Amino acid sequence: VAAVVAATLAVSAVRAEYGAAALKDEVHGLPGAPAVPWRMFSGYVDVSNPGEPTGSRQMFYWFVESQKASSADPVVLWTNGGPGCSGLGGFLSEQGPFRAGVDGKDLELNEFSWAKVANMVFIEQPVGV
Repeated sequence: VAAVVAATLAVSAVRAEYGAAALKDEVHGLPGAPAVPWRMFSGYVDVSNPGEPTGSRQMFYWFVESQKASSADPVVLWTNGGPGCSGLGGFLSEQGPFRAGVDGKDLELNEFSWAKVANMVFIEQPVGV
């Protein structure tokens, strides 16, 4: 639970400031995906326990800015049940901004994306999967 809280707070900080550390994780496009006007960030959040070396435990995240009003819209955390069920499943087939195209090679916009009205954080959990 503490790791998820730490990851959520770290990603919320990405949304609030877009500082230098956040900008290193900014995603400017995906192969086969249409260009989009909203921002996305993807990377790892350090969730090491006290006494562990920094970076010894990291959690992967993908943050999608709300397409509506990112500074006013809520932040939704999505985890997809794991272990063995990737949080990116939600990103690419459920609530995320994209879905696989009919050709199976390209991505198309998801008309039912929750990112239309909320800032979405997709998390891989537990740590190490």
